[in-house]
Amino acid sequence: MEIRFTHTNSLKDKRSILRRVKSHIRKHYNVSLAELDHQDRWGGARIGVTCISSESKIVHQTLQKVESAFAAQFGVEIADRKLEML
Repeated sequence: MEIRFTHTNSLKDKRSILRRVKSHIRKHYNVSLAELDHQDRWGGARIGVTCISSESKIVHQTLQKVESAFAAQFGVEIADRKLEML
C-alpha cells in the first residue's frame, strides 16, 4: 500500500512514525510488514503487509483492520492499495 504522512517534515519524523505504526500493527494484527520503497522520501512510503490464513475471509478482514488502523490511529493517508491472494 502507498501511504502519505500528513504531519512529517523530515525523514526522522517519518521513520519515527513508521516505527511506531509497524510495531503496533504487528502486535495487534499478527501480520508482517516491510517498507518496500520510497525510504528516502519523508512524505510517503510503500508498505507491504502479509497475512497468512487458510480462509480468504479472515485475510480480507485482517487487512481491512490494518488499513483502518493506519488511517485512524496514526493520521496516515492511504494513497493506493493493491491486494494479491495466492
